[in-house]
Amino acid sequence: MGLMKNQDVKVEKLRANRRRRRLGAVVTMELLLVLPIVLALLLGLVEFSMLWIARQHVQESARSACRVATFCGNNPAAVTEAAQLALRKQSLVQNAQVLIRGGQFSGDLVAVRVAVPMRAAAPDLLSMFGLGFGQAEIAAEAVMRKE
Repeated sequence: MGLMKNQDVKVEKLRANRRRRRLGAVVTMELLLVLPIVLALLLGLVEFSMLWIARQHVQESARSACRVATFCGNNPAAVTEAAQLALRKQSLVQNAQVLIRGGQFSGDLVAVRVAVPMRAAAPDLLSMFGLGFGQAEIAAEAVMRKE
């Protein structure tokens, strides 16, 4: 009778070890399946945040440049300098493109468009998942009347 109990205990220990190993294998498989998704979401969140901040700077740059362009006697170099001043906070100056339209006479509309490549604003973290920027850019346009 004592021998039977001893064998039952050994069998139970073996079964518990097998269950533990199976559970470990299941957890490992779940981790392997879920980890890339969680990593992509995390990298996407970081990248989106950086692009959002850069977008705010580009919008502010377009507004500042348009304000300068509305004053009489301002040349395109002064407008470009005003746009670059707002972009210095984000280190986007060397990649910025500033386009000025209209505004010949007082009362005319002046439009200033500022564009910055997304690759200059944030690292392309999602390119490893096939979701890269390509040639996309962050652009903002401000329109005001010339004084």
